[in-house]
Amino acid sequence: MPTELLILLRGVAMVLIHKIEPLSFWGPFFAFITANCGAILRDFIMKENSIGYQEELVLKSLYLWVIAFSVLLDMYSSNPNYHTNIQ
Repeated sequence: MPTELLILLRGVAMVLIHKIEPLSFWGPFFAFITANCGAILRDFIMKENSIGYQEELVLKSLYLWVIAFSVLLDMYSSNPNYHTNIQ
């Protein structure tokens, strides 16, 4: 699971680095592409012939978290005025 999460976040990071808009659409899209292509390349390098879609609740929940992460980043990046009560 940690490798899938890192690959998903790498997709969102690439969208942020290249400043592709809107983040709420392209963030989950590139996360999906990098996760699936990364899994195929990993299986190819490890010489596993079983390239298939993992139908697990964990993987589906990761995609939902990436969508939420992208939407929240998009919302907070439009208003970067952060106020903290630290004195």
